[in-house]
Amino acid sequence: MKFVGYVFFRSSKSPAAGPPGEAEVLELNPQRKIKILRATGWIGLETGSLNLKVDRDVVAGLEQYVPIVHEDGAEIIYPPKFQHIPKLREGYWYYEGVIYESDKTEEVLIRRAINPMWDRLELFAQINLKTKFGLKEKDPLTVQVVSDLKTDPS
Repeated sequence: MKFVGYVFFRSSKSPAAGPPGEAEVLELNPQRKIKILRATGWIGLETGSLNLKVDRDVVAGLEQYVPIVHEDGAEIIYPPKFQHIPKLREGYWYYEGVIYESDKTEEVLIRRAINPMWDRLELFAQINLKTKFGLKEKDPLTVQVVSDLKTDPS
């Protein structure tokens, strides 16, 4: 599956008003980094994530792929004021992907919540995607899902 998402910088707009950004959550959940590095074979993980606005069909379409990392919402720690978020989202699925921009590519993990926000995905990478691709708010980004398709057991 290939799709286009549009960059938006949620946590850098008004971090005090909304939920914490991925950098803060990752610090509270070192097991997340360990799981991601084991699953991908990457040597490092950028501390933040890149938010993409996408069509509802994209978020739903990921369900036909096998996630390489699964996080149970009950195991994720958020700051006290926001502890309801991982329970509300029920956890997260991470899928392998590649992003394309001009002549540059980068391996990524595509994350969606099990109980998702139907217009939003997050990308994780070894490097800072905003810097590598010179991304600005609302820039389009082409993403290719490379996780395995689920097979029909019948």
